[in-house]
Amino acid sequence: MEEERERLQAAAQEVDHMRKEIEELERGLQEQQEVNESLQRAQGDLSAYEAQLDAQLRAREAEIAQLEQELEQRKKQQQVRSG
Repeated sequence: MEEERERLQAAAQEVDHMRKEIEELERGLQEQQEVNESLQRAQGDLSAYEAQLDAQLRAREAEIAQLEQELEQRKKQQQVRSG
C-alpha cells in the first residue's frame, strides 16, 4: 500500500514537472513568436525605406540626365556663337 502511494506520488510529481516544462516551453514559444513578428515588421519597414531610396535615386538620376542634356546644348550653343 505504501509502495503504491509512493509510486503515485512520484508519478504526480513527474506530471507536475512536465506541466511546468510545457508552460516554460509555451512561454519561450510565445516570446519567439513576438520576436519574429517584430523582425517581420522591421523587415517591412526596411523594404519600404529601400523602395523610397530607390525612388529618390531614380529621380536624381533623371535630374542628372536632364542637366547633362542642358549642359551639352549650352556647349553647342557656345560653340556656334564663338565659331
